[in-house]
Formats: sequence, structure tokens, C-alpha cells
Amino acid sequence: MNYGELRTKVHEHFTEVLKKAKARRDELGPYTELERKRIADTIRLHEADNEDFWGMMQKGYAT
Repeated sequence: MNYGELRTKVHEHFTEVLKKAKARRDELGPYTELERKRIADTIRLHEADNEDFWGMMQKGYAT
């Protein structure tokens, strides 16, 4: 499979995932304040430096 085919397959996959997620969210209605806070916290954790992560998890979890 060449790059163009692979890119197309990945794009189609994530387009479908996004479509399903939006439909699921539409059924649930708007986010509550608690959900918004949790989403913001999750984004901050994903954007944190690796050092921040290990500071929170402690070095004992490293393998």
C-alpha cells in the first residue's frame, strides 16, 4: 500500500469515528460544566511535558 492509499484509509477511518462521536454527543446534549472541566483537565494532561507526567506518577512507575 502506498502513501496515498494509506492516507486515504486513515482519513476515512477517522472521519467515520468523528461522525459517530458527533452523533453520540448530539444524543446526549450539550456538555455540562463538570464535563467541560474534565475535558479541559484531560487536554492539559495530554499537553504536559513528560517530566510533569512522571512528577505526578512518581518515578516508581517507570520501567
